[in-house]
Amino acid sequence: MKETNNYKPIRNTQEIAKNIIVLDGFSSSGKSIVGSISGWLERSEYWQINDTYERLSILNFLGEISDDSASALLKLEVDNHLYNLFIGRDVNFRKTDLSSPFYDGRESTYLERISKKDGDSVIDTIIKSNPIIPLHTHYIFGHSDILFKGFGDKLKLYIVMLRNPFYLIDVWHRQNWVNIICNKERDFHVCCNYNNHVIPWFVVDYANEYKKASDFEKAVLTVYNYYKKVFEMYDKLSDSRKTKTMIIVYEKLIVDPNFYIDTMCTSLKTKRRIDFDKIMERLNLPRDLDDSSFLSYDIFIKIYKDKLSEKYLGLLQELEVNYKAFISRFI
Repeated sequence: MKETNNYKPIRNTQEIAKNIIVLDGFSSSGKSIVGSISGWLERSEYWQINDTYERLSILNFLGEISDDSASALLKLEVDNHLYNLFIGRDVNFRKTDLSSPFYDGRESTYLERISKKDGDSVIDTIIKSNPIIPLHTHYIFGHSDILFKGFGDKLKLYIVMLRNPFYLIDVWHRQNWVNIICNKERDFHVCCNYNNHVIPWFVVDYANEYKKASDFEKAVLTVYNYYKKVFEMYDKLSDSRKTKTMIIVYEKLIVDPNFYIDTMCTSLKTKRRIDFDKIMERLNLPRDLDDSSFLSYDIFIKIYKDKLSEKYLGLLQELEVNYKAFISRFI
């Protein structure tokens, strides 16, 4: 067996992807909306879900893969990902998927690429066009330091989607994610062994508390601890990393999308496509915030009061105060 210290994986002498967007946030926080918007900026590829980036980040957080190895694999994957997009390979052509170019009318670009010859000429085209590549991840901000370290200067924007946490708890509970993740065959989350119990990777810091909780309490713990990690990680970022981190609040995005789109364009040194209005119309932006997509603290407590112990009521009160204080810095 080779001595690992002498053969650390690297990818420092080759680079294709130089303008990376990481799009992160909790389920139902509005990531697909921002993904669609980013895909209609000049030079940007269409967003697609590729779980490799988040799985590498998770394994690194769990201590199962070193910083050097994770960084090399992240760079290798994003370069390979971008090359494949430019030859129409591994593109999601399912017409009903939000992450498909068919969904937002960009399918012709990728269908044309299918018949193009691969090879070095493709690399020349990529380097000349200097494309932007959006990477979609799921609730890893708070545990994703390796993405900043691995991508380095190639990471131009790390977008963190935030949304009213009580709406997120409600959706998480009603959709029964507590009993889907790490249980159903069609679930592909990273899971961990905890005292012979299978738990989602994101609960390892509060595994004992999570194991004892009811299904509803698990939903509360999941969102409470996710937001706690988001707040902590953001405040610990260096100034240079904060500059490339963009906090987008869903409730602000819906009513005033240009507030964020202008900032995205400036950060990425790009602009809206000529026919950008098409995607705004498709997404129905801007629009009034629908009451059904917003669940206030008071209404949430009224709905779930029979399920709330004093302990969890206290967690929710803390979450309400901290969330409002945090988002006030960005809207």
